[in-house]
Amino acid sequence: MQAAIVSPRYAQFHLVTRKRGHCYVISLYRTCTFDDFSPQERTFLKELSHVLFPIVESHVAALDSAPPSARVTAAAPPATQSGRERVARRFADRLEQAGVKLSTREIEACTALLAGDTVPAIAMRFALRESTVETYLKRAAVKLGFSGRHGLTRWMLDETAGAATEAGGGEMRTVRRDYVAPRIGT
Repeated sequence: MQAAIVSPRYAQFHLVTRKRGHCYVISLYRTCTFDDFSPQERTFLKELSHVLFPIVESHVAALDSAPPSARVTAAAPPATQSGRERVARRFADRLEQAGVKLSTREIEACTALLAGDTVPAIAMRFALRESTVETYLKRAAVKLGFSGRHGLTRWMLDETAGAATEAGGGEMRTVRRDYVAPRIGT
């Protein structure tokens, strides 16, 4: 791990993990030198990192990578394509791979959720009520065969989900991916 030169007026704390050739870092800074991170805060942040790093990794994977089966045939996205457009394209590819048909509004709601929008933000963006957005997301969940808060993200990342849904499995098993515990350092 390399140390960075930072002005001495900042207390800093870094959480670092490596997975599949990628390094993920969460950096925290405090502006007052007298308020260094206490041992209790460091312990809490280390425990919290077990929740944060898988979320960060899923978010990065959903935005930047394509499933291995699509990498060979998919054309590279244009340089002008935004992250939201890439998510929409990947979601459409994943729907086609799974052989599932969703309504336009279900696709829009799922794409916005995958891009990081909250239900209230999606509702405001499409001039809908939050309950309507939740209904679209629930309908999509039934059609795609997932459940839970992060089910859509897991469905996007799981290449075998389409086969399970087509077979009528309904419930998808959560497989723990090889996760390296984060290291902490100051």
